[in-house]
Formats: sequence, C-alpha cells, structure tokens
Amino acid sequence: MTIRSSMTSLIARLRSELAGDTTLSDQALQDILDARGSTCQALLMPRAPAYTTHASGVGPLEDNAAVYAIPGIIFPGWHDWNLLYADTYASDILIWWLQTAYQSIAPLATPADYTLDPWTGIVTTPTLDRRGLLLIGRSYLFYAACADAWERLAFSLPAGDEVRKLTSGGDTVEFASAQSQALARAAAFRSRGSGGGLAL
Repeated sequence: MTIRSSMTSLIARLRSELAGDTTLSDQALQDILDARGSTCQALLMPRAPAYTTHASGVGPLEDNAAVYAIPGIIFPGWHDWNLLYADTYASDILIWWLQTAYQSIAPLATPADYTLDPWTGIVTTPTLDRRGLLLIGRSYLFYAACADAWERLAFSLPAGDEVRKLTSGGDTVEFASAQSQALARAAAFRSRGSGGGLAL
C-alpha cells in the first residue's frame, strides 16, 4: 500500500508525538492510523452569533474530507436544525434519506465556499447563517494511534536493565530503560480517553 497524499499531515503530526523518532516508517504510521480510522458523515451545526462556523463533532480528519450542500428546498429557513443535530438517531435517518434521495449531491467548492480545519473538524463559511451542510470524510482516533505507535516503538527497543544508574559528583540519578519510557508514553496517551484532535 502506498502513502496517501491526504495522510501526510496526520503522519507528520503522529511522528512529532513520537519525538521525531524515525524507527517506524511513514507506511507503518499510516497503517497505525488506518487501524484507528472510520468513515464519518456529520451534519454541521452552525454556531452563534454569526453562524459562519460549523461544528462537526469529528476530527482529526484526513485531508480529503469534503463538505456537501443539502438541497435547499428541504430546509428553507428551518430553525429547528440544531434540535435535529442533537438527536443522533434523527441525524442518521436524515443522512440515510439524503443519500438515498440525492445520490448526486455535489461538494461545495473550496476555498471559495468554505474552509475546513481537519484537526478540529470545524468548517467556516463566508455566507452568514448557511444551514444544511454535510461533512463526509474519514476521522481518526489520534490519541489511540499515538498510544499504539509508542507501544510498537517500545517493542522494537531492547528491554535492557529496568533501571540504569548514573553516579556523578556523589549523586546518583536513575533512568528507566528506553522501552519502559516508551511504554510510559503509550500509557499517557491512552489515559487521555476519547478524543482525536479534539480516542481510544
């Protein structure tokens, strides 16, 4: 499998969380991320007061995620949109119905119509109070991927002595083995609970 260009940013960010270590290849990091990825489709919730920013509730995202416009004839000035968004079951039913009834909905142009922050999943539109937007892409449990990468890295390192001691000037300093340190980093990322850029 080749490295997808849309994964470059996530791979670079994951490697930075590994303190720049190059033991794991880009392909290995992409595989780790893919094991923690899933396709997402989220109705965007416009935020007050100007309603030009829209929360998706997902992220981080692969760089090829796109925003689609739901045909305006369905929701002309619908002010209960936020209530629908809050009802996950209703949102799922709506998305299913839209994909069934509108097989050819086209993505908005970018950056003319919107900008997307793939880390937070927040979409910004220049048009005020634009509702009925759908985000489709692939979302990743980034902290879980970080933990997985540190564990894989740990087991590529020699266990060595569990504790190494260095004495200088009459003081003794203890160091955990490289493997123990890597496993501790994995545990730290796993303890962050659910959240990508925002999961385990």
